[in-house]
Amino acid sequence: MKKTFISFIIFSASLSAYGQLDVVVTEEGAPGGKVQIKNDDNNANAFAGITNGKGAGLYGLNTSMSGIVVGIRGSSASITHGSSAISGVTGVYGLITTASAGDNSAGVRGINNGTGFSSVGVIGYQAGSGRGVYGETPSGFGVYGFASEPDHAGVGVKGATLGNYGAGVEAAYSGTGVGTALQIDNGTIKVSGSNRAAFVHTATVANKIGTNSTDIDNPMCNGDPNCLVFITQRLNPEGLIYNNSPVGVFYNSNRGKWVIFNEGTFLLPTNAQFNVLIIKQ
Repeated sequence: MKKTFISFIIFSASLSAYGQLDVVVTEEGAPGGKVQIKNDDNNANAFAGITNGKGAGLYGLNTSMSGIVVGIRGSSASITHGSSAISGVTGVYGLITTASAGDNSAGVRGINNGTGFSSVGVIGYQAGSGRGVYGETPSGFGVYGFASEPDHAGVGVKGATLGNYGAGVEAAYSGTGVGTALQIDNGTIKVSGSNRAAFVHTATVANKIGTNSTDIDNPMCNGDPNCLVFITQRLNPEGLIYNNSPVGVFYNSNRGKWVIFNEGTFLLPTNAQFNVLIIKQ
């Protein structure tokens, strides 16, 4: 395929410095696009867009209404390692140059005006076991999520996993002492979904063992002798059923289930209820 090279020698105003710009014109659809701007200087930019107003230094627009389209794409083939969040190989680099930037300034900002549930402002993807999105700060928040509508059920940060042994969200203290992995400010802990870590267990005829104990049959704790099981007794609002006895729990290895039992010889009434909290180790 024939290529046409157009070169420009660009001098400074004093003629004491210069740079060379090579423009490569190719056929439409060729690798690299219609026009390439090439610079072999290791320390210079191939292209710099500059504006001193409210416009954009560089603006990319794809007007297609269908397909997987891109307005601006940046890529790099380097395998050089970085030492922190501010160094390393970068496909697209956004920078705020002043140390006194205003509130809500951003090195990179992603905005999606779609109102659907699956619309995303910023997506990060990593093909191996690294990090899809990584945030780092000396003293603020590495990653901050905020749901701004007080009358809606928005979520500041949501994590999910398909891995059987993974975690939707992991909080870790990475220092050398004994620090805080997870901090909850000014709110409760709420559980939801079909498999909840906290649930109500009812002693029924089917799950009672003898006269004073009941099996907890729940996938959150079945087959796991190392999980932590916490229980409190529930007083029926009508006052009809109440287990008037101290209780305890133990793991029955023969059945692979945790058991709530009455201490002593007190009978456990059918339909007595217990609040159960499971913490995995």
